[in-house]
This record gives sequence, C-alpha cells and structure tokens, in this order.
Amino acid sequence: MQFVLDCFNYFIQKLRIKCRTTLEIPDTLIKEAMIATQIKTKNKVVKLALEELIKKSKISELKQFQGKIDLDIDLDVLRNRG
Repeated sequence: MQFVLDCFNYFIQKLRIKCRTTLEIPDTLIKEAMIATQIKTKNKVVKLALEELIKKSKISELKQFQGKIDLDIDLDVLRNRG
C-alpha cells in the first residue's frame, strides 16, 4: 500500500497536479491558524498544515530507528575537517 501512495505522490508532484477539494473546517480554526502563522490565504495555511503534519509523521517514523542502526560515520570527515 505504501508503494502505491509513494507512486501516487510522485506523479502528483512530477506532473504538478492540483486537486480541488471541498473541506468542512471550522472558520475559527482556519482564522486562528492564519493569525498564528501570519498567512493571508486559506489555501496556503491548509497547505502548510498538511506539509507540517507529513513532516512530523516522517520524523516520528524515523525515531523508531534511533539507537538501532549502527552507522560507522566520521562526522569530521563528512564536514571536511578531517
């Protein structure tokens, strides 16, 4: 299932497909988000909220690997200090 979603997302981004959607979001919630972020349009504030939700979810998924993967990495070499 994840593969299908990844393919779908790839084509949407690659083809820059925009989907019109009708959502029932309380006006107070939208207005509060617009004030908090200083974003002037509903579309932009909803887009930002979705992007942040996705980013948070991905970070959460990565955290499950914390301490479980042995990376033999020399940060000084990576940063051209070594």
